[in-house]
Amino acid sequence: MSREFISIADPSGSTAINLEQRDLDQGDLFPGMDCVPIPVDAAGFITNKGIRKEVQKVAGLQENGTFPRQLQRGGILLKDQKNGGRFVEYVSDTSGNPFFLKVRGAERMLTNPRELRIVSGPCLFSVSGAEVINTDGSTTTLTMPGVAIDKEVAGLQIQEEISLYEIESLERLTRTIGEYTQGVDMPCAVAVNVPRSEYYLYALDAFNQGLMGKDIATEYFDKVDARSNRIRNLFVSRIQSNAPTADIFMSNINEPLADFVRAQVIRGLRPSLAEMLERTAATDYVASALVQVLQPQTYNQLNYLGYIYEEMINGIGVGRAAVAIENPSEEMIYVQVERMAKLFAADQTEVNTMAVYPHQQVVTEEPIKNLYFLPGAASLSTIRPVLRQYR
Repeated sequence: MSREFISIADPSGSTAINLEQRDLDQGDLFPGMDCVPIPVDAAGFITNKGIRKEVQKVAGLQENGTFPRQLQRGGILLKDQKNGGRFVEYVSDTSGNPFFLKVRGAERMLTNPRELRIVSGPCLFSVSGAEVINTDGSTTTLTMPGVAIDKEVAGLQIQEEISLYEIESLERLTRTIGEYTQGVDMPCAVAVNVPRSEYYLYALDAFNQGLMGKDIATEYFDKVDARSNRIRNLFVSRIQSNAPTADIFMSNINEPLADFVRAQVIRGLRPSLAEMLERTAATDYVASALVQVLQPQTYNQLNYLGYIYEEMINGIGVGRAAVAIENPSEEMIYVQVERMAKLFAADQTEVNTMAVYPHQQVVTEEPIKNLYFLPGAASLSTIRPVLRQYR
């Protein structure tokens, strides 16, 4: 069976689009990842202890009916050269296409939950999809955590077209959700967590420091609202197509903060992180505990508190368990979920949740600042081979 990744062979910024199918069966590698066979002996026994343990955990979940039974282990895995993370190949009986999955927290999954909640949602734009134009003509991303706007802002540069990152995430995440709902033994609901207020907060440091005027800030908020609504609608539509039996509901504890931030900015006031934390903590005992333990000191830390909350709250309740299906870049969220779950267990509150990370199947030839880079405008000829990998 052929396992193909899409390689964008020219990420240099030219307008020519060069997509290449890369056959992993022939050992082709791509930047940052090793593609290696799963080591087995003549009897098919996995000889690497760590890999065997990971595969056995998933097999146990399949026996319990809490992991898709139609996903059969393949023969290769992807290994992240930076952190050693392993993504095992699983092939769907229904489509024949491979998924490369990393599973965390299998031991936290209830043996026989009555209800399974899947928590998922893509981010917005891309690293270069929303930028400020500084008064000196340079640009700074608005969407990369940790990148500060430290110059006076003259305007915005927002890409109206949906980025390759968004397109690929929409398809890959909802395909994985679909496989889940088709192959487990209990009813599934999908908690859609598409950010909105989180992107408002990316601009607040610049606004509070006087580097961004309120007109530009509110224009940016409008762009975020439009993009969030668009991606949310597309995400729900793809879930309905791939998982038609699943109930769908919106789940974002930080959503009310957007109206507060906008109102403050319009009045020329500086939104207070302390007041936002107070509002968040008042939601329920879980949010209160997160604020008390994590003590966010920045807007970005508040954003992550919200993501941690959603993965936890959907796994709390009698007979309920949650599975976060997220991009691999969001793995640190679950690291904090596990930390908090231990504290809650000491207080007699069980958090039954695990995380599944399907690896991207779009790569570039050289490291660049974008997760994916698509030179020129997207078209059916360039998008079709990307989507075909998951169908």
